[in-house]
Amino acid sequence: AARVSAMPEPFTQQVSRLVRGDDVVQLALEVVRKIPKTGKKKPFYFAIVTNRATKVETAILTFRKNLFGQFSVKDALPVYSDLDFRIVGDNVIELHFDHAERLYHLVISSAEELKSLLSMISYACQIARQRTFIPGGGTHQWLAAYADSGRASRRTQNTFAGTASEYDDLSDDSPSTFGSVASSVPPQPSTRESGRPGQLLDIDLDGPGNAAAAPGQIAPASASARDASATGAMKESKYLSPSGSGRITSEFASGSPGRNLSIGSRGGGDPVEMAFRSNEWMTEELLKREKEFTDFSDARVMVASYNVNGKRAGEDIRSWLDVSSAPELVVVGFQEIIDLTASALLVEGSSSASDQWESAIQSTLGSVYTKVHSRQYVGLHIAVFARSSIVPAIRNVQSEIVGCGIMNSLGNKGAISVRLTWADSSFCFVCAHLAAHDDDWEKRNENYHEIMGRTAFVVDDDTIGILDNDCVFFFGDLNYRLNLAFQAIHDHISAAKWSDLARYDQLNQQMREKSAFVPFKEAPLSFAPTYKYDVKLNRYSAPDDKGKIRKPAWCDRILHKPCKYIQQESYGRAELRTSDHKPVRAFFRVKIKSVITEKRTSIMQDLYRKIDEFTNRSIPSLELDTLRVHLGDVYFLKRQSAMIRVHNNGKVLAQFRFVAQPGQDRFSHPCVDVFPKSRTLMPGESVDVRVVVLVDVGTVEMFHGGNTMLDDILILRVEGGRDFFVSVTGKFMQTAFGCSLERLAHMPEPARFANMAEPEIKSLGIPKELWRLVDGMYKVAERDGSVPSSTFLEPGNTQECEHIRECLDTGEPFGVVGAESLAETLLLLLESLQVPLIPDNLYDDCIASSSSVDAVRELVESLPPVHFNCFVYLASFLKFLMKNYGLVEEEVATVFLVMMRPPPPRKATRTETAKAKNFLQRFLAALP
Repeated sequence: AARVSAMPEPFTQQVSRLVRGDDVVQLALEVVRKIPKTGKKKPFYFAIVTNRATKVETAILTFRKNLFGQFSVKDALPVYSDLDFRIVGDNVIELHFDHAERLYHLVISSAEELKSLLSMISYACQIARQRTFIPGGGTHQWLAAYADSGRASRRTQNTFAGTASEYDDLSDDSPSTFGSVASSVPPQPSTRESGRPGQLLDIDLDGPGNAAAAPGQIAPASASARDASATGAMKESKYLSPSGSGRITSEFASGSPGRNLSIGSRGGGDPVEMAFRSNEWMTEELLKREKEFTDFSDARVMVASYNVNGKRAGEDIRSWLDVSSAPELVVVGFQEIIDLTASALLVEGSSSASDQWESAIQSTLGSVYTKVHSRQYVGLHIAVFARSSIVPAIRNVQSEIVGCGIMNSLGNKGAISVRLTWADSSFCFVCAHLAAHDDDWEKRNENYHEIMGRTAFVVDDDTIGILDNDCVFFFGDLNYRLNLAFQAIHDHISAAKWSDLARYDQLNQQMREKSAFVPFKEAPLSFAPTYKYDVKLNRYSAPDDKGKIRKPAWCDRILHKPCKYIQQESYGRAELRTSDHKPVRAFFRVKIKSVITEKRTSIMQDLYRKIDEFTNRSIPSLELDTLRVHLGDVYFLKRQSAMIRVHNNGKVLAQFRFVAQPGQDRFSHPCVDVFPKSRTLMPGESVDVRVVVLVDVGTVEMFHGGNTMLDDILILRVEGGRDFFVSVTGKFMQTAFGCSLERLAHMPEPARFANMAEPEIKSLGIPKELWRLVDGMYKVAERDGSVPSSTFLEPGNTQECEHIRECLDTGEPFGVVGAESLAETLLLLLESLQVPLIPDNLYDDCIASSSSVDAVRELVESLPPVHFNCFVYLASFLKFLMKNYGLVEEEVATVFLVMMRPPPPRKATRTETAKAKNFLQRFLAALP
C-alpha cells in the first residue's frame, strides 16, 4: 500500500519543468510506496498529464529522485481503455494498467485529493473508451519524447526509486514500459479528430482539470450518451458511483446501454464535471434492431411448483416432472417444505426435507440433468436443473430472498428469486408463497409488490430488479381464492366448467383491475383447482366438525412476463396425493440469444452518431407542469403520492436526475421518494414523475416533539441545462407510533390531539395505547371463546390494522376486529418505540443474564418504572394466553424479540438472538 502525503513544493515545481510545453500537468502527487515482497517503503512520484495538441490523450508519468533531490521521468503510462481503477478499501484506490502489467495501490488521506484524482482519471478513462485508445492503436505518439529522456536519465543518474510492478521485480535498468509501447506503433499525426467519425469533443485544459465546450462542439457532460467501450469486449473499469447506479435492461446491453453511472457532480467547484449515465433511448433502439446483431436458438423450459404441506418425498413424481420432451432447463419450486414453526421463521438454510426432495427430483430427471443452483428460505425452496450439454453456457447464477411474514420480515411468507444468464439471455425465476385466507387478497397483493420492490440483483456493479431480465417467471402458492360459495364451486368442478369458474378467481380479478401482477400473463386455467384436498385421497376436503370450510381454489400458479422470447406450450397439474395441494407445471419454448459483438459495435456507433447530431443542435430544455406538490394529510404507514409531468420541449435529448441540496447526503427528506429518479427524454417526449411520501418506523420519530409539517425541496437537474426546484409539503397527523414509553405514559389524551411538545406531568402506569391493544385481545378471546395459536405468527388484515392504528390515535373504539390484526399492531407499536421496551443500554446485560432465572428477575427489576410496568404487564398477558389458549412459549418468545434490540447500528448475532429468546422464556416460565 502507498500513502499519499501533501505535495512538496520542490516536486511540483520540477514536474512543471520536466513536462513538455505541449503537455499540461493536471495533478502531481508524492507517494510513499510499500513493496509487497520486502515490506520496505520507498518514495514514489507521479503526475497526470494531458497532451495539449490532441486535448484528449492522457498519460500518467512516474518520476524518480536522485541523491541530489533532482527529479527525472521514469515511466510514462498511456491511459488506454484497459486502465482499471477502483476503490478497494478505506480511501484506497487501485490503478491497474493491464497492457503494461502495472498495479498501484494508493491510500488517499485527503478527501479533496481523492476526489480530484478520481475525477481526472475517470474522465481520462471515459475519453479512452469513447475514442477506443488501445495498445497499438496509433495514439499517444507524443510519449516517445519522455521515453528518450527516461533512457538518458537512467544512463547518467544514480537513482533509488522503487519499481511500480507487483507482478515482476523489475530492476531500474529494465526497459521503460512507455518506450516499448510508443515504438511498437507506426508514426501517426496527432489530430483532434483521431476518435471515431462524427464525434467532436474539445477540452479546455488552460486550467487544471477544467472541461468546457468550444463553440459548436460537445461539452463532456453532453457526451454522456456514449457509454463504455462500444466493442463491449474490452475490460470495464470499476467506477466509483456516488450517485448510485441504474439498471442493465438487457443482457446484450451490458457494458453499453443500460449502465447508469455518475462520477463527480455538477457545481461545487469540481475540477472535472462529468455525467456518465445510461441512455435509455439507445437501449430501446438496440432492442428494436436486436435481430441485426443476434443469433437465436430455440430451447424449452419447464417450471413446476408444489406446496408439499411439510410432507417428505416418497411418492413417484414422474407424472409431475415429465421430461420426455427433453426440456433444457427445469426449475422446481416448493412451498411449506418444512413445518412452519416459530423457531424456523428466521432461519435460512437447507434441511433434510429439502435434501430428500432434491434427491427425488434428480432421480426422476436422470443423469442427463445437473443441478445448477438451489436455495431454501424457511418453507420455500427452489432448485434449478439443466441438461448437462448447456451447463457451460449458464453463468452469473445468483439468488435473493424476501420475507413477507409478520411486519414483512419473517419467513413464513415471501419469495426466493433466482437469476441466471444463459448464453446472452437473462432469466429470473421467482418462487413465492403469499398470504393465506379467502378474503385477504389485498395482503397477497401487498406481498407481491413487496417481493417485486425489494428483490435486487447486483450485475456488473449495477443493481437490477426482477423485471430487468429477458425471461421472467413468477410461480408458487400464490393463495388467491375463488369469490364464490362452497357449493357453487363444487357444481362448476363437477361440470368441468373451468373458464366459467375462472371468472371468480381473485388473481384474474386483480390482474384485470391492474392491482397486481400487471406485467405478467397466465395461460388459461384448463384444469381443476389445486386446493384443498384430503391428504392421500383424491377428493376435496369437506367442512370439518367445527364447520370450518376450506373452499377449493387455484392456489398454485405459474405466470410469465410476456415477451418475444417466450411462447407457452402447456399448463396443467399432476395428480399426486402427498399434500393437500396438487402440483402444477408449465412448459415454455424460449429463444436464447447469442450476440455477435462486431455487428453490435457497428450498430452502436451508428446510434452514437445519431445522438451526436441531436446533441450538437442546442442545449437541452425541459418544462414541468408544476413546481409545488402538496400531499395534504400524511398518516403513519399510509403511502401517498402525486404526479409531476416532465416534458422535453427542446430540440435535443434531455437527461434529468434528482440531486441532493448542498451539504446534504440525500436528494430528499427521508420519507420522500421519487420514481423515476432519472430519465432520458427524446424531443417531444414526456414522463410522469411520481412523488411518494411514506412515514414508517424509521422516519416517524422526526415528526414528534411538535413538528408536524413536511416541507422539502427537490432539485431536478437537467444535464447541461437548468435546475428546477420543486417544493413538497404536507401535514403529518400525530401518532402514538414512534414515541417513547415515557411520552406515551404522559399523554392522557389520544396522540392525534396531544401536545407533543409539552407532555403532562402526571404519568399513567402504562400507556393507554398498550392497554387498549391488550384489552382488545382479551375481549376477542371472550367473544370467540378462543385465541388462535397462530395469532402472533400470521399477519393481520391490512385494512383492520390501518383502522386499529387510527383508532389508537383518535380514541375511537376498535369495533369488531381480528386477533391477528390486534397482535400485528401491538408488535408494530413495540417495534416503533424510540427506546425499546428493554432499553438498548441494558441489552448486553440481558444477554449475559439469560442463563439464570434470578439474574433475569434482577435485571427486569432494574428497568425504568414505565418500562418495568409495561414489561411485566405484557409478560403476564402472554402467560395468560399460553395457559388458557395453548400459545407456545417458544413461538411467543421468538416473535416478541422486538422488545429488545442492541444499540444501533449494531445488529444482533445468531447467538445473541438465541440468548435473548432464552431471557424472555425464563421470565415467562417464572411467572405464576
